[in-house]
Amino acid sequence: MKINPTNPSWEERDRFILSKGHSVESYYCILADKGFFPKEDLKTFCKFGSKLIGHPNNDIPGIEMNTGSLGHGLPIAVGMALAAKMDGKSWRVFVLMGDGEQAEGSVWEGAMAATHYNLDNLIAIIDRNKLQMSGNTEDVMGLEPLEEKWKSFGWEVRAVDGNDVKQLENALKSAPAVKNKPTIFMAYTIKGKGVSFIENDVGFPIPSTTKRIDITLEVVLNELFVERAIVAEEILSYSPHIYKGIQKLLLNIPIDMIKHIEFKQKTQTTRAIIRTAEFTPYANIILVAGAWGFKL
Repeated sequence: MKINPTNPSWEERDRFILSKGHSVESYYCILADKGFFPKEDLKTFCKFGSKLIGHPNNDIPGIEMNTGSLGHGLPIAVGMALAAKMDGKSWRVFVLMGDGEQAEGSVWEGAMAATHYNLDNLIAIIDRNKLQMSGNTEDVMGLEPLEEKWKSFGWEVRAVDGNDVKQLENALKSAPAVKNKPTIFMAYTIKGKGVSFIENDVGFPIPSTTKRIDITLEVVLNELFVERAIVAEEILSYSPHIYKGIQKLLLNIPIDMIKHIEFKQKTQTTRAIIRTAEFTPYANIILVAGAWGFKL
């Protein structure tokens, strides 16, 4: 995306709308990593007086629109994309939707308008994990055949493994896929990917009174991370305080030695998980990593 963290209101920037606003924790981490606001601000998440509330807040640099009332993201993105066309601008609009919100009528009004106005500068992504707050999407309000429905509205539909970050990145780089048509990526995901006792569990990350699982960092490390030393270095570089608390689980690597270890791989995902773990109310890495479903 074309962005400028030093000038968030840059007229030629690409726009991004997080329609599924309840996933805002990861969004805040990315904005902080890109330099839209100080990383220290992440520690104020959901605290009294903080701008980092539980859904996107456009008082924060880099956030285009307050969202979270499901079904609104796509119509807003359609309006932005249409404005770009009318003004002869080349910037694009990206919108990320959940699959549960596909039951909203406003989504399909937006879908119809996008093709009517030939908005090839509009790129949508659906997180197709087949789960929403009240259960399986096909039990709550059947969506299939979802790809065919979007095709019938005139969109260019591309399927992608949403848990494979590289595949998703390559797909988005190809957008727009077809001239004079909006593009939508059906990102098939497994909620909680990589963590055996969270995968496809509709109850996470929402606490349940009837089902309580004792989540430990050791289980997380065994299932999510192949090389604990990499995680150790990432944690130490961001927060020595957190590192001291879990040092024994990370192969007991002494702090004064960690800087001299040569690591073969690092991931932006790891850093985001570590940072989110520090400020999230749940205060454990597994909840965040599992909810995002990253393949590491």
